[in-house]
Amino acid sequence: MLMISSLKCGQFFNVFVLSILLLTGYGQSGSKSKIDSLMNVISLQLDDTSKLQNLLLITKEYKNTDPMEAIRFADLSLKLSDQLDIPYGQADALYEKANLYKLTGRLDSAQFFSERAIAICDSIHDSKRLADNRLLYASIVRNKGETDLAYVNYKNALQTFIQLHDSSGMINVYNGLGIIFKIKGILDSAAFYYQESIRLCEKTASLQNISAGMINLGKVYMALGDFENTKKYLFESIRFAEKYNRINHLVIAYTNLGIVAYSENDFDLALDYYNQALPWSEQIQDMSGMANLFNNIGNIYFQQKKDNARAYSYYNKALGIFRNIGHKSGLLVNLMNIAVIHEGWGNFERALRINDTCLQIAKEIGALDKQETIYQNSMAVYTQMGNYKKAFDYQTIYYELKDSIYNLEKTEIIANLTLAYEKEKDQARILALENENLQKDLALKKRTNQRNLYLVGGSGAILVFLLILFYTRQKNRKDQIIAEQKIMQLEEEKIPGCKFHR
Repeated sequence: MLMISSLKCGQFFNVFVLSILLLTGYGQSGSKSKIDSLMNVISLQLDDTSKLQNLLLITKEYKNTDPMEAIRFADLSLKLSDQLDIPYGQADALYEKANLYKLTGRLDSAQFFSERAIAICDSIHDSKRLADNRLLYASIVRNKGETDLAYVNYKNALQTFIQLHDSSGMINVYNGLGIIFKIKGILDSAAFYYQESIRLCEKTASLQNISAGMINLGKVYMALGDFENTKKYLFESIRFAEKYNRINHLVIAYTNLGIVAYSENDFDLALDYYNQALPWSEQIQDMSGMANLFNNIGNIYFQQKKDNARAYSYYNKALGIFRNIGHKSGLLVNLMNIAVIHEGWGNFERALRINDTCLQIAKEIGALDKQETIYQNSMAVYTQMGNYKKAFDYQTIYYELKDSIYNLEKTEIIANLTLAYEKEKDQARILALENENLQKDLALKKRTNQRNLYLVGGSGAILVFLLILFYTRQKNRKDQIIAEQKIMQLEEEKIPGCKFHR
């Protein structure tokens, strides 16, 4: 949030007007009333930091309802920041622009603005803004398939968030890291980070952010074929997403429920889930979400009715979007489906060329699980062509890759996933019990030490008393002897010629 500097008279009036509007219109439900109130405020404001702050607030309010209008206000915020020469204002405006371009799927533009924001935050040594922008940048390049670059930025952001005790930032980083390991097919690491995000949401009562972790953990179970746990976590995510109005999470959750229904051969239910997700995706102009839905609807028509022409038309809709927004992981899945269509039509050479392109993309983004599928698909094509040598070569590579990816038994992974979080809770309880016992031991030691101190003190006092008593008795005895000697001397002096021997 921007800090407001010293206020001029005109600025005081604007703040006063803002306060009245906040009490009347701004507190009403819905973004529309908030935007209207803020628009009334900025119409009365000078070009100052207060107006800049309100422009950024309008940008955020428009983000979920009208992204294009949000971009327009982000541009106005950036222009005013440049005019006032306020670096943190420039960084905030660029952050909003990058985020909006990411949400609407224009990843190249999002990356450009994010890099500008990072440079500004670095120059003014603003660690919080720098971490927020690195987090956003990691998400952008991850969606472009640059997982290694994303990983580095997530780790840098996490280090800062930990130092700042920023739980919200840490939660987002954990989810991002989980996605990267999910893409790479390292499911146990992915699950670990998703569980960390859920645990931190519960610990800090940040339940508005928990739906993302629930979705992602559900997707891990989906990759393992455990659909019951997949649905459990996806429905939980929907409950939280509806409560906190996370429309983007609703899109993802219903899309994945459709994938589960599709995997269970309930194609009508899958199509119903996709149709629930599509309007929300269009509402927030989630281009990647829409492309995924088009691709998945194409899968239904291909699988259910063997209507390859209709499936191909949906795949092409998705293909155009994925290419325009530079979404490599989505493009990869889409091209793999198109290759299967061409295989079914007997266009074997075309299918193999597309598979080669898919393999190149999969290697670029480190998608080992997709590489496995591509080798398997190419093996099937060569078999149909009668080229058994090539088919055998691809089969060999397929099995080698499969063994390297799934080096753990699925049942063991599922058991670990189920027990991991409970184990952590048990460890926490053990630590609490140990701490309680430690406190009891310390209290017992304290009481023992006090008792020993009292005993030592008492014994010392008795010893001193006995020493004093002994000294007193010895002194009295000595005094008595001296007195007796004096008496005898006096008696001696009284009797002449008489002498006592001592």
